[in-house]
Amino acid sequence: MNGNSTLRLRDFVASREDPRILLLDVRLPVERAAVSLENRFFTVIHTPRPDVPKTLVALATLLGARHVVVVDELEAGARDAAHLLRSIEVDAAALENGLAGWVSAVVEESCEVHDALQVVSLVRVVSMLHSYILLEAGEAIVVNPSGCVDAFLAEFQRHRCRPIAVIDTEIRRQDVSCGPAICAITGVPYYVPERAPKRVGFAELSTRPSGELLVTAADVCITRT
Repeated sequence: MNGNSTLRLRDFVASREDPRILLLDVRLPVERAAVSLENRFFTVIHTPRPDVPKTLVALATLLGARHVVVVDELEAGARDAAHLLRSIEVDAAALENGLAGWVSAVVEESCEVHDALQVVSLVRVVSMLHSYILLEAGEAIVVNPSGCVDAFLAEFQRHRCRPIAVIDTEIRRQDVSCGPAICAITGVPYYVPERAPKRVGFAELSTRPSGELLVTAADVCITRT
């Protein structure tokens, strides 16, 4: 991680396929009980922050040549632990924004191709909420976005596309949506079920009797997860 004291959330999100990445949770047991870091993308080990100075040698042996991302309730606490680890030549950095950064972390789960259409599935690690980016001819439609706005901006850059719309398919998804934030940055329109048009770019929109909005592009239909 090149000696940086803090790892940007965007870079952390992009690292999930790196087997050298390891999460070190230095929160107290009561804090871990409130929000777990356990997930299917990253290996997690636990050492409470008061024990880090006392267990440096053991930690160095356990961590070896891994790239260690330290998570604490606050970024400052994680930076202190990462500094101690770097003092014994462990490659360690604090996760940007501490636990709040972790809670908003989003990673790509899959990318399917349907003729000219690509469907990128993103998952929010903590809540397992799914979001989608529909890609066609350099344009992108974002469906049900939640979590880290940077993750979506990174996807636009990675796929060399420009967003044309953000859609939440259910009213209840608006409570966790980062759609308005994406729209504020990119200037694209934001659609929710009660005011969705019939068509947005290459996507057809329709509504079920329940009021649930469907987004259909080519042979792909996205409702909710």
